[in-house]
Amino acid sequence: MGIKRNIGWLDFAIRVCVSLVMIYFGFINESLVNDEIARLMLGIFGCLSLLIAIVGFCPVYVLTGFNTCKHKH
Repeated sequence: MGIKRNIGWLDFAIRVCVSLVMIYFGFINESLVNDEIARLMLGIFGCLSLLIAIVGFCPVYVLTGFNTCKHKH
């Protein structure tokens, strides 16, 4: 028994794009966020969001009953 995917393709694409921007401004470019702790949190949250997108499973969606993945019957 594996983890059931609950992230659809559009959700995946948006998460990947936003995550990469967060990682960029969190770890690479320091011009937008001046606070070191805020940059670290932004980068870590970006990495976590990217991991969730790659796996295709969001635990928050399970808690709320939300699902953007279309299942074929």
